[in-house]
Amino acid sequence: MMTSEECVRILRELVRIDTVNGNERAAAEYLKSVLAEHGIDSTLIPYNDDRASLVAEVSNGSGKTIAISGHLDVVSPGDPSDWSHDPFSGDIEDGVMWGRGTTDMKSGLAALVAALIELKEGGGFSGTVRLIATVGEEVGELGSAQLAREGVMDGVDALLIGEPNNFGVMYAHKGSLNYRLVSKGTAAHASTPDLGSNAIDHLVDAMRLVSERVERAAARASNPVLGSTFHNVTLMRGGVQINSIPDHAEYEANARTIPEYDNAALMNDVRAVVDELN
Repeated sequence: MMTSEECVRILRELVRIDTVNGNERAAAEYLKSVLAEHGIDSTLIPYNDDRASLVAEVSNGSGKTIAISGHLDVVSPGDPSDWSHDPFSGDIEDGVMWGRGTTDMKSGLAALVAALIELKEGGGFSGTVRLIATVGEEVGELGSAQLAREGVMDGVDALLIGEPNNFGVMYAHKGSLNYRLVSKGTAAHASTPDLGSNAIDHLVDAMRLVSERVERAAARASNPVLGSTFHNVTLMRGGVQINSIPDHAEYEANARTIPEYDNAALMNDVRAVVDELN
């Protein structure tokens, strides 16, 4: 059986590996070595030179297959000087571990790895448990999409994801939709704006109208388990210099959707606004 000290060690080593989105291979290789120490074979599935997901499984006779899954990447820690501890230190103070990923979700991934090792060593189950550690969850869900295409989820009867949620076991989740809206204008000098067409102004109009339309539609639809759809503009880009009228601007947004107002319906509303503005 895994001791608590061994589990903490696995988590600390994971936290110490900088896996800000785009740099997960080192963490996958570390987990491969941990599993090998306990007699469990695993496979690295490259996404590109710096990124690789990991798949491993243990079986004990015939039965159903459950997948246990977590992601290797973390979001950027921002300015490290704003942290009381280095974001990739894994420092432990008063029983609390500090570092990017200690919650989302290297702790969950370390727990799943420990569980797989204990199942391998202890038996006591029938069927197959498949560990899937993915790249690119924070931006793009890249690893999960790749592994699904490559058949890693084939034959799986149930899936348990170790993502933190503060509410215990969750059996349903909102959908996630990312989209980008681009505004094109005509460049001109800021001293002669009448000769140009300001792409940022047009983009602001689009953001306002899309947000209003989505908010109205979301207010009319709800789900008894998931609540309502919501929509947030999260990135903006536009302009090249202070004294030029911009000819290009864009925003990116993320929506969390429900079956009653789903991805397709929300995008229909976005496209309707774009058509009206065009």
